[in-house]
Amino acid sequence: MYPILLTIGPVRIYSFGLFLALGIIMGSFVVWREGRKAKLDEQRIVDFLLAELFFGLMGARIYYLILHFSDFGLAPFKWFLFFHFPGLSFIGAIFGGLIGALIFARRQNWSFWQLGDFLVLGLSLGEAIGRIGAFLGGSAYGEITNLPLGVPMIGLLGKRHPTQIYELIAAILTFVLLVKLEKKWRERQLPTGLNFLFYFLIFGITRFFLEILRGDSVYFLGWRTTQIVCLFFILSATVFLFRRLGRNLKTDFLVVLTKIKNLKFKKGNYV
Repeated sequence: MYPILLTIGPVRIYSFGLFLALGIIMGSFVVWREGRKAKLDEQRIVDFLLAELFFGLMGARIYYLILHFSDFGLAPFKWFLFFHFPGLSFIGAIFGGLIGALIFARRQNWSFWQLGDFLVLGLSLGEAIGRIGAFLGGSAYGEITNLPLGVPMIGLLGKRHPTQIYELIAAILTFVLLVKLEKKWRERQLPTGLNFLFYFLIFGITRFFLEILRGDSVYFLGWRTTQIVCLFFILSATVFLFRRLGRNLKTDFLVVLTKIKNLKFKKGNYV
């Protein structure tokens, strides 16, 4: 692990901070490019990105503070001193970014669904880059494993699942999938927001299972908190996907049940 990549005199360049910055820059570029393709005002796109950066970082910090309140207590100076008392949450950044996007879309009279489609492309790419920094810095580590792919982490006993790399791979695959889906939605002239909702569906499913391998999970009533949030993402995304597509979730569910009941089992095959 390389938590400090470079030291120049009194200045230290931390791997997590460097790749976090690179992730923000590359993710912002993707959002800017998509907004430009949609012929939105470039200055307003930049304003949107700055608002997202602010709300995203605040959400990432506040969510982390809530989950690890015992480490900070009622000491406001610890809450705001990122460098001396580090701690950010990607899921918190998502919540913060959503709030920022809702506010900005309403004030600028822009489509929230369209902004969401742009945002998740940048979000998935930014997450992938940021996980490199998490791996080098030793944060977001996994459970102890005896598998060959286990790696040592600074300050921790035994070899650990490189969950940062698992999440990096999942984020890259999600980004590639969303790029391809975006073209299909345009070709079929489907409503905006589908990429946005598919991201939360995919992220919710992948992160739910990857969280099982995380060694730094926070628990609530016996459940990993992140898994609870992921279930919320999955259910919400599913409901809104049906609504955006103009379908009725209850009706389609009943149709599927009816088809299952009508299936007949004969000679080992369904006919």
